[in-house]
Amino acid sequence: MQRHSSRIPIPLIWQNSVNSVKKTKTKLRNFAKLTEWIRPAILSAGLLHATTEACRADTAEKLRDLEAKVQTEPADFVAWNKLADAHLSLLSATGDLAHLTRADAAVERSLKTANPEFNRGGLAMRTRVALASHRFAEARRDAEQLRTLMPDSGYPLQLLGDALFNLGEYDDAERVWAQMLARDGSNPATEPRLAQLDLIHGRVERARERLATALELARKLTPPAPETVAWCQVQLGELAFRSGDWETAETHYTAALSAQPDDSAAQDHLAELRGAQGRFDEALALYTRAIERAPRPELMQALGDLCIAAGQTGDAKLWRDRALAAYLASVQRGEVLYLHHLTGFYADSTMNPRALSTAPGATSPCGPASRRATRSRGRCAKPANSTKPRPCPRAPSPPARATRTSSTTPA
Repeated sequence: MQRHSSRIPIPLIWQNSVNSVKKTKTKLRNFAKLTEWIRPAILSAGLLHATTEACRADTAEKLRDLEAKVQTEPADFVAWNKLADAHLSLLSATGDLAHLTRADAAVERSLKTANPEFNRGGLAMRTRVALASHRFAEARRDAEQLRTLMPDSGYPLQLLGDALFNLGEYDDAERVWAQMLARDGSNPATEPRLAQLDLIHGRVERARERLATALELARKLTPPAPETVAWCQVQLGELAFRSGDWETAETHYTAALSAQPDDSAAQDHLAELRGAQGRFDEALALYTRAIERAPRPELMQALGDLCIAAGQTGDAKLWRDRALAAYLASVQRGEVLYLHHLTGFYADSTMNPRALSTAPGATSPCGPASRRATRSRGRCAKPANSTKPRPCPRAPSPPARATRTSSTTPA
């Protein structure tokens, strides 16, 4: 699935609490002795633990302030936009789809208060919500309108390219992103998107170079953007995983967790790697923790698949049944986010003919959203020198912090 916005700066509060940090590091070391599998990530993340908790508290406080503001001033469409943006940031950081629902509601209130001609930020936010919801045709429509309203900005080009790419219209996406590159130059937003196109055309090494460039640029962002650094590390790790270089993949995943200790994407990918390595207990623990934080059905299905590989058939049925129920509930609500997941579930687990009828209408059947949703660890190609399966490609987007600057962000 796509990976979306998060831009919480990390204050260096640990500098004023050295003794507290030392105690925290001691506890982490003792814990690492009991959980050796996560030791590299824990040790490197020790100094960031306190600051991450502070950021969460800061984000929660900002959310409360924004919610209070829109209650007292419901006509303040800028506040509604900021509230939607905050929820999309938390969606990226936690994987909790409740934030997507809240972001959708907030942006609709914004656009009811002021139409897009006077509320370009609301239109941009609605485009981002549509992308996160896999409503790519709607995202393309809104991005095209935004480009008309903001002809001198590269931000509408970014959003339009995202929609076109996920619809499988790669030539058009490349043309639009080339315009964005000419306008904004190389940055943490342009390089990962061009890397996606490189992968589509089989230019794997070039894609790796672009992602490495994006990582270096992300490290130089001011204020610091650990969520963007983590995102780049995960993409590089997945590329290494798909190539069969599991050692390098692990290095990138643990580096992502060092930058952002509770990054949901990094935990998901590390769990996948542990499962492929046959380290099932560690993979089970990672997936269980991820589901506790964000009970997403694709994680439940992945855990069910892992239980099958580990010989735990009873637990496998439990998790796969929960995943299927959640997929069907999403479809019954009229959402398209999980249509391709449901298609993949039927095709991979039962070869049910319903798989042929669930996907139409969500997006292009040949687009990257389809491929990543229907990936199966038991049915995909295997990396070189390995007997373990690997996933099919995904087409995530960088966090919004990496994709906007003060000159491109709509009001």
